[in-house]
Amino acid sequence: MKTTRICQLAAMALIATATLAAHAQGSASTSVATSAGGQDAAKKATKSADRALRKNVVQALSKTKRLRAMGITVRARNGAVTLEGCAGAGADRTGRESGIKRLGRVTSVENALTLWTF
Repeated sequence: MKTTRICQLAAMALIATATLAAHAQGSASTSVATSAGGQDAAKKATKSADRALRKNVVQALSKTKRLRAMGITVRARNGAVTLEGCAGAGADRTGRESGIKRLGRVTSVENALTLWTF
């Protein structure tokens, strides 16, 4: 009788230990998932801000006189704007850059445009 009781107590202790260990692992994985979710939200917010900045730069370029913005690719990443493609020689290079820098959230402008004359 005493042997049965000891086995029952040992089994209950084992089950309790396993339950507590599983609960501790569950909360740790939840906190990892929560921090990963926070990182995903931050990445989405940054990507959304980059898209909005790119859109603003494209609109500003399309309003620039003597510049055909259709051949220009605009890339924006964390406030750094890169202009790539071809533009006519009549377009003012410094005017484009200073106009873009006046837009909000622009930290730098890299002008990688190829100028053509014809």
